[in-house]
Amino acid sequence: EKEIEEAEAKSEQEESSSEDLMKEQKESAEQLQELLRSMQSMSSGMQQEQHLENMETLRQIQDNLLVFSRGEEQLAEELQLMRTGDPSLGRMQSDQQKMRSGAAVIQDSLRALAERVPQLRESVFDKLGRMIDASEAAMREMGEQQVGKASSESQYAMTAANELALMLDETM
Repeated sequence: EKEIEEAEAKSEQEESSSEDLMKEQKESAEQLQELLRSMQSMSSGMQQEQHLENMETLRQIQDNLLVFSRGEEQLAEELQLMRTGDPSLGRMQSDQQKMRSGAAVIQDSLRALAERVPQLRESVFDKLGRMIDASEAAMREMGEQQVGKASSESQYAMTAANELALMLDETM
C-alpha cells in the first residue's frame, strides 16, 4: 500500500513536472515568436530608413544636376556670343573645369547609390557618361578656341544632365 501511495505521489510529481516543463516550453516558444516579430519589425524599419536615405540622396543628386545643367546652359549662351580668341575664353574654361568637378561629385554619389540600388546602374551611368563626355569635350573645344563647337558640347552636357535628373525623378 505504501509503495502504491509512493508510486502515485511520484506519478503526480512527474505529471506536475511534465506540465511545468510544457508550460515553460510554451512560454519560451511565445518569447521566441515575440523576438521574431520584434526582429522583423526592426528589419522593416531599417529597410524603410534605407529607402528614405536613398530618396534623400536622389534629391541631393537632382539638386546637383540642376546646378550643373544651369551652369552648362549659361556657359553655352555665353559661348554663342563669343568670337575665336576672346580673352574671356580662359575664364570660361576655368568655369567649365569647376563644373566638371561638380560632375565628379554627382558621379561619386550615383556610384554609391547604385551599390545600394543596383537597378539604377546601366541606364543612369549611360546618361552620366554622356554628360561627362560632353562636358569634357566642351572644355577641349574651348582650349582649341572652337567656341561654336564648345557651345554645342555644353548644350549636350546640359541636355544629358536634364535627362538624368528626369530619369532619377521617375524612380522616386
